[in-house]
Amino acid sequence: MNLKIKRALLSVSDKTQLLDLAERLAGRGVELIATGGTYQKIFEAGFPVTKVEEITHTPELFDGRIKTLSFNLMGGLLFDRKNSEHVSQAATHGIGAIDMIVVNLYPFEEKLKSKKTWDILIENIDIGGPTMIRASAKNYKNVAVLTNPAQYQGFLEEFDKNGAVSVQSRFEWAKQAFMMTAKYDGLIANTWQDQNTTDCEKAREINFLALENISKLRYGENPHQNAHWKKDALDVTAGSRGFSNAKILQGKPLSYNNLLDMEVAYKTSCELEKLMENEGSCSGNFGAVIVKHLTPCGLALGKSQLEALEWAWSGDPTSSFGSIIALSGSVEEDTATWLSKKFIEIIIAPDFSNKAIEILGAKKNLRLIKQPMSTFTDTEEIRSIGSGEYLVQDPDWDHDREFKSVTKCKFPAELHTMAKFGTLTTKYLKSNAVSVVGIGPHGLPMLLSAGMGQPNRLEAISYLLGPRLLAKDFVDYNKCVVVSDAFFPFADSIESLDQLNLKYIVQPGGSIKDSEVIGACDELGLSMVLTGRRHFKH
Repeated sequence: MNLKIKRALLSVSDKTQLLDLAERLAGRGVELIATGGTYQKIFEAGFPVTKVEEITHTPELFDGRIKTLSFNLMGGLLFDRKNSEHVSQAATHGIGAIDMIVVNLYPFEEKLKSKKTWDILIENIDIGGPTMIRASAKNYKNVAVLTNPAQYQGFLEEFDKNGAVSVQSRFEWAKQAFMMTAKYDGLIANTWQDQNTTDCEKAREINFLALENISKLRYGENPHQNAHWKKDALDVTAGSRGFSNAKILQGKPLSYNNLLDMEVAYKTSCELEKLMENEGSCSGNFGAVIVKHLTPCGLALGKSQLEALEWAWSGDPTSSFGSIIALSGSVEEDTATWLSKKFIEIIIAPDFSNKAIEILGAKKNLRLIKQPMSTFTDTEEIRSIGSGEYLVQDPDWDHDREFKSVTKCKFPAELHTMAKFGTLTTKYLKSNAVSVVGIGPHGLPMLLSAGMGQPNRLEAISYLLGPRLLAKDFVDYNKCVVVSDAFFPFADSIESLDQLNLKYIVQPGGSIKDSEVIGACDELGLSMVLTGRRHFKH
């Protein structure tokens, strides 16, 4: 049932889009009530607004600790308009209905991240805000509750169209409200538990896990496993940063494994785009990434999109069969024609021309995913390890920025861009991982060979990287760089690389045998740089 908004209470710490919302509400004849700074901002903008004290009939006390906790205000949020007894009691006690609240909370999380003192943290624990939010969410059949500026546009579109909001929308906002207060309380409780001193240096953040279904998947990693696609229900913008907001132009439904592979292909492609922007020798080119079973098997730059794709495919044509491909730039007719002759599962690109869609449309099961390249946020990575237990870590976004030459034979300055390209590539390979990148016959960087997913680094070189590299007759070994995701524990790996005629090596270092490994390089005339940063991918 639709709810007409006649009276709204606004009390926000985050004042993003506040005035636009206030103007639109006031323009529709909605009576605005506001607290403290929110009132001041609306009043100074010239919109009619009532101070909350005129509703509570009590002044703001104790430096703002008390301003909304009152009989009249809470009554206006909680009484059931369809319950005659409630309506009668409200009239007897002079309680007016409040149809909508716009409330967000004191910025406790931001203060915690900036390591404010314990006293400042205490003052940023909101009391009245969560109380109003929970009361309104409980009474969603009679009250609309907005808790995030990201919700305003959706509300206004519905409100402007109908002059009211539906019960479905109110239920969704109420659900998000309870999720938000749960996260807020969880963060405070977690901080309190970790508080051992008079400041919050040891306080850590909590990642409160609350997942909302996007869709049920056909199956999980294997056909006998059920699986669902979910998003963070506590973050109303979560979908905008993930594949749930991408436009699927054609193809059969996505699977569990598809989404995992898509993430690797897309992230690698975004980082490749960033490298091209930052490295002058790479700028103005196109990038292509080919992924199979969570592992990049082809990666290249090209002067055209098709050139990048052809050389990425040539890196490992066998593994590229049935792969997921991410491309920079719009997919045009020439690329689509080339791809139409290959078996691939998914193509991710910022756009597809009408002609490309027409050509690829002949492959009915092929998924075309329109998703712009983006800069990633610092969203934590979460993995489950058992019943109700999770591992949470920061993402491994940046690849190495400094390369310290440690051998007698110095690492050539002209190969520094290649070293960055190789480090970016290798950090997405499964450990233990060693890759060889180099200049292809087209004059731009490409992945030439890789050994990954092995229990020891020597086997990654001897059984995978070496044979794949030797199978290519176009390799210029003077322009090749070897990159390892972790340190070489023994000199035997260096000897194996020397036998493959590879001269330039990039690795993190950090082994107790670093000096032995560096000594082997000096003895064989190889050049090595240390980055100081490991990139395991388990």
